[in-house]
Amino acid sequence: MERVRATARHSRFGSICDLPGYIIIDILARLPLKAILNCRYVCKSWRNTISDTYFAKVYLSKHGLPAMLMLRPGAQNNFYLVEPVGAYSFYGGHNDDACAPNIVVLKFNPSFDTSYLEKDLFVLAGSGFGFSPKTNQFKVLRFSLPRRLSSFKLETEINTLGTNLWRKVDNPPDYLQWLSRGCFLNGGLHWIVHDSNNRFKSLCVFDFGDEQFRPVPSPSHFVANHEGTVDQMNMALLGGCLAIYQYSSDYQLDIWLMKDYGGKESWTKEFVIETPTKSFLYQPLALLDNGEIFLLLNLNSLVSYSKVCQIFSSVEIDGCRRDLKAKPFTPSFVSIRDVLKG
Repeated sequence: MERVRATARHSRFGSICDLPGYIIIDILARLPLKAILNCRYVCKSWRNTISDTYFAKVYLSKHGLPAMLMLRPGAQNNFYLVEPVGAYSFYGGHNDDACAPNIVVLKFNPSFDTSYLEKDLFVLAGSGFGFSPKTNQFKVLRFSLPRRLSSFKLETEINTLGTNLWRKVDNPPDYLQWLSRGCFLNGGLHWIVHDSNNRFKSLCVFDFGDEQFRPVPSPSHFVANHEGTVDQMNMALLGGCLAIYQYSSDYQLDIWLMKDYGGKESWTKEFVIETPTKSFLYQPLALLDNGEIFLLLNLNSLVSYSKVCQIFSSVEIDGCRRDLKAKPFTPSFVSIRDVLKG
């Protein structure tokens, strides 16, 4: 009798599989990455939907900002994806452990071939990787210097994945702060520009759509203050906002956020963090939903800082105890192999 009633209810209300395909795609694309991976095992239809290139584009349009951390423990070639970075609150004094359970999602072992960036008679000075929402293309940017150093002027070129053509990019800045490797936001890589004395000059963005460099409004504080060098500064993407962090003293880390992209007056000094050890050992990684911030400490461990309590807590993740390398990560279902095929 119960089975009959359940069947009757099913026939009356239908199932999610009866929904139009575009609605199912929209629902699935809003889920966290781990849930989507599990949905591939629900049925063959969902597996095919999630594997389709159209789903990859829809997912990327809804998750364009880093929502995960990519971790590499020690000297391993294994990488771990951690999700989410905004659902936990940590309390306690410095060196207290704060466990973040059930967030290790994937373990994988990629291979990298950097020979793609090499150029005869030139030294690779820097590179960047980005995606253009306007053209749905992945592109690689490279900066080269002549080996004989007859000129210190950078040669800047761009390549669209799937082609073998490097194209020259006109009017690049003379000096970019290479430590940041570029901060990707709104279809462009952002850099700190400095002068010949290594002092802050401005900010710029390379737009992967029109393949041009453009200026970005800078905090008035940095434009007026030329005392420090860019070696004490770097860029990041925190809470969906462009950020600059500065080691303003041996034991102080300042973090500025551009809360309204493109608005010069929207730059705000959001964090002034007094660090128990040398400030340059702390690298901001992610701003959590509860206002706390994840940082990489001394290139080997994760910590969380509470702005309200003004305390640090260590963050322990199963399988990633110590000696970590960590980067913010934007998940994508776009296959680079398919892109290279054109």
